[in-house]
Amino acid sequence: PANDRPAECSRRHPGGTPKATMAYHHALADTLPSIGFRLLRIGSAAAALPRSIVGALLPATRREGRVIGLVGVVIVLFIVAFTNLMLRELNDSSRTSAQEHVEQLTRAVTYQLGTTLFMVENVMDQASEAVKAHSNVRGVQLNSEHQVATNLLADFLLLDAEGQVITAMTKAEALANRDLSDRDYFRVHFESRSLATRLNRPVHGRLTGIELLPVSRAVRMPNGDLIGVLVAMIDIRGLERVWKDIGLKPADTIVLIGEDGEEWLEWPHRPLVENPDEVSWSRRIAGWPMRALAKLDQASIDSQNAPTRRAIIGSAGVGAVMVALFAFLLANRARQAAQERDAADTVRARLTAALNAAPVEFVEYDRERRLIMANQA
Repeated sequence: PANDRPAECSRRHPGGTPKATMAYHHALADTLPSIGFRLLRIGSAAAALPRSIVGALLPATRREGRVIGLVGVVIVLFIVAFTNLMLRELNDSSRTSAQEHVEQLTRAVTYQLGTTLFMVENVMDQASEAVKAHSNVRGVQLNSEHQVATNLLADFLLLDAEGQVITAMTKAEALANRDLSDRDYFRVHFESRSLATRLNRPVHGRLTGIELLPVSRAVRMPNGDLIGVLVAMIDIRGLERVWKDIGLKPADTIVLIGEDGEEWLEWPHRPLVENPDEVSWSRRIAGWPMRALAKLDQASIDSQNAPTRRAIIGSAGVGAVMVALFAFLLANRARQAAQERDAADTVRARLTAALNAAPVEFVEYDRERRLIMANQA
């Protein structure tokens, strides 16, 4: 009958009557409401506008690949930024830890050196009283037993008013009558009438060949005349051994600054190189005109953090490479899929063109009788 709907795949030959053809067109118009069809066309055109712009800028075969590549680049940049943040935090925490270390080391050094100087001064007090009590100073015996550690006090000397050695705690025969009048630790008392204990510049022992830190005090008669000068030689190597026991590390540097503001000693004995990028802290030795300075340069801090730094950079590098590789593989797969879609579209376009060129009407519906395709015949 003329009112029946067309079949799912209906073909009408040119031999059909005009009446039958008109009935077919009326049936096709009844399948879609006119107002809804217009709205659908308007919405499809509006939705297709951004897609057409993107399609004009990026070809379909490259669009998805470039989006995936852009996402991969963003993730890699995020990894780089996060790694840089972690390295900065590591550097800041390392400098803070280094600052705490040098402060603790300086306190330990000043306390230990102050304690040693205090014990040496007590020994000098007793020796000074013993010298004053003897009518013949050459009969005085110097001894620091049970008062100063033997590994810290290298020697204990008594010089007469002319600067010659009268007696010594060790190497007495080798030092007997040796003229030390040109030494600073003697001349500072010879040229003044002070009774204060003096801390002098380090000297190099001619007999022992080691660095010594002289501590001297003048022994005077009641009228101020010089009887002699007591000199205690502190072994600097002994100080180094003690400082290593209390936390001195190979990368640390300890500097002793005298009352003249100059550096008297530096451990370890490195060439003096100015390095503004370092962590340092200084403290005065209580009761003495000397300061101790502990410092740690940035290169030493970096060397301590090198394993952690390498682990962070290595992990970030591996992660970035994996993300880049995954993005590349995904983009390549998307490109292949786009090419397959383009090939399918090309085949579909050719099929549509072939159907439109056929002189036979072709209409296709789905199972729910919705229009899928119709040629232009």
